[in-house]
Amino acid sequence: MKRFLPLLLCALLLLSGCTEITSPTLIQMEMTSNYDTSDPFINEKLFYMDKNINVLELDISIQMKGENGILEIVDNETKQVLWSDTWDGDVDETKFTVLLDTIETEKEYIIRFIGTKIEYAKVVITSKDNLVKEREKPLKPDRD
Repeated sequence: MKRFLPLLLCALLLLSGCTEITSPTLIQMEMTSNYDTSDPFINEKLFYMDKNINVLELDISIQMKGENGILEIVDNETKQVLWSDTWDGDVDETKFTVLLDTIETEKEYIIRFIGTKIEYAKVVITSKDNLVKEREKPLKPDRD
């Protein structure tokens, strides 16, 4: 038994070094008709990057039951839209990838969903890079 325990520990250490598991970053927005009384309504999430990379790859999934939905990725400081797409009518779960090469670590970005006559909408965004971090409040207050 004494000989078996060190071999088991070595095997576990070797396996842990070979099986690095990275969990994807997850930003999720789920809205129903009760989310907001205004029409269109807007849901936003802030994010920033942990480190610089050449291209940020975001895997996006969207489902929607409603009239119209717009999903945008926006620079929070300049308000420049870096990426946008629009859907009309009901959308079964649709998955796609967005590549962004203008993301910088010292900046904050907004993921914004704008919906009209929405009964249900769900947006899930993942990144294999584990560098995307969600932020609750902006670093700089909006002065508009």
